[in-house]
Amino acid sequence: MTSSPWPASHQATTWLRWAAPRARRPARWPGAEYIELLSTFSGHLIMADWQRERLFGEIRRRLALREDGSVRRHWGAVLSVARRIERGSA
Repeated sequence: MTSSPWPASHQATTWLRWAAPRARRPARWPGAEYIELLSTFSGHLIMADWQRERLFGEIRRRLALREDGSVRRHWGAVLSVARRIERGSA
């Protein structure tokens, strides 16, 4: 049995789920701004200082090799919509 992403109170009912198409939006970040953005991500916040500085240093080094020194990052989003169906109704 797989674990459900729904709360236990909702697992006794049936759900119809629809997923909208994924939206992708590219964004271009100047290197310094991208490092600032990365420094707000929880995974980077919990790193030891030396690990974070090593990671960011390597990113800076690689970006310096690029002609424009920027990063192109794709952001994606999926919208899921669900409708609860009470037992006994269809």
